[in-house]
Formats: sequence, C-alpha cells, structure tokens
Amino acid sequence: MSSMRDAMKRLQVVYEACAPEPVADEGADGKKIDEFTRVRKRIHLDVKAVRQELKEREDMMSTGGTTTESAEKSYRIRVAIRGLKEQSARLVELVGKEERRKKKDPEAQAHLAQRREILELCQKHIEECENLEKRKFNESYTEARVELLGNSNRS
Repeated sequence: MSSMRDAMKRLQVVYEACAPEPVADEGADGKKIDEFTRVRKRIHLDVKAVRQELKEREDMMSTGGTTTESAEKSYRIRVAIRGLKEQSARLVELVGKEERRKKKDPEAQAHLAQRREILELCQKHIEECENLEKRKFNESYTEARVELLGNSNRS
C-alpha cells in the first residue's frame, strides 16, 4: 500500500508542477461567463492566430517560394480552420438551444437576435480565413492562366 501512496504523491507533485493555473469563468465586471461567450472568445483568439499564421506563411512564401516549412504552416492553418468550424458549430447548437427555451419572452428575443448576429459575424470571419487560405492557390492558378491565355492570343 505504501508504494501506491508514494506513486500518488509523485503524481500529485507532477500535476502541481505541470497543470495550468485554473481560469476563472468571470468577465472583467466579475459576472459569470456563459458557454456562448466563452466559445465566442475562443473563436476570436483562434481567428486572430490563424490570420497571423497566414501572414507569416505569406511572408515565408514571398521570400523563399514553397518550402517544407510553408507546407507545414499551410497544414497547421487548415487544421486551425477546421477547429474554428467545429467551434462555430458549437455556437450554432447553443443558439438553437436558447431559441427552443426562450420562444415567447420579448427581451430574450432581442438577446437571441444579438447572439445570431454574433454567430453570423463569427462565421463570416471563418469564411474569410478560408478564402485567405485558398487565395494562395487561386493567385498562382490565375497568374498561370492569364499567362497561358496571353501567349495563345499573340499567335
């Protein structure tokens, strides 16, 4: 039994050394944050990170063309966008739940309209990130196409 206690003590020490600090679910004004707000803020931070990675990849590709680093960064960006879509789906679920619960309250309807607008904006940001990711491929494709068509018209 003592070996089990020793093992538990060691695990507790490792946990205390490695575990992140607990994050309070409170906003700046001290109120509790609901899940919708928490997910929305997470999406905000992730979109910001994706945009930064897109900028870094664009800089990397402008200086050195396509390399293994730029390919890895592109992969990480696509994975992050996929995660953003999953979080957006969670927001859709949360708004749907609220709609079912609070159908008749006029004050709740105004709150739901605001949440729907926030959801729509989040989805637009995610779509914009996707378009920025795809732009890399579209730009090179259209440049090659213009060059090809430009050369064929000269003949």
